[in-house]
Parts: sequence; C-alpha cells; structure tokens
Amino acid sequence: MTTAQELVDHVRRIGAEPQTIELKSAEHGCPASVCETMSAFANGQGGTLLLGVDDSGQCVDIDAPTVAKTLAQRAADDMEPAIRAEVSIEIVDEHHRVVRMDVPEVPPSQK
Repeated sequence: MTTAQELVDHVRRIGAEPQTIELKSAEHGCPASVCETMSAFANGQGGTLLLGVDDSGQCVDIDAPTVAKTLAQRAADDMEPAIRAEVSIEIVDEHHRVVRMDVPEVPPSQK
C-alpha cells in the first residue's frame, strides 16, 4: 500500500491533486466538505482522503485523534449508504500527523 508520505510527495511533484487524492487542511477540525468528497470517491473509482495537509501539499498541525473520530462518525452516520472504511493516522514529513481514509468505490447497485 502506498503511504500517506508517498501520496503527499506525489501531489507536491505534480503540483495538483489527482482525481483519486483529496487533501484538506482540517486545521479547525474535520471540515464539513469531507462528506461531499467521500460521496464523490464512493460514486467514482474510490480515492484517498488526507486531512492535515493543505491544497499546496503543506502539512498543518491538527488534533489528529479528534479529526479521525469525527471523520469515521461522518462516514458511518452522514453517508447513505454508510462508508465503512478504515481511518488511520500516519506521519508525514517526519513529525506531522495526518488522518487518512481510503474510500472504496460502492457497488453499482448502491450508486
């Protein structure tokens, strides 16, 4: 599996987020826009959501455990169908904690 560090490095190299990677700073907590992103990934080909990294690929300090918990709750409670994906915390740039969720594509019958 590709690490969060490798994904962030890829975004930095190409200078933009590819279709399957979404970066969100989450500097002030888990942003409301994560539901829109999870829906787009689930109804597309899936993708990886990284919280704690801004659009330019720079890491920001976040309360990773709280952001991770809120993200998991939104995926389970606010999405239809619920998104059951693992939420993890990874280290990027040697000391920044980043929250990661790999959103799977939902079956066509659920789109």
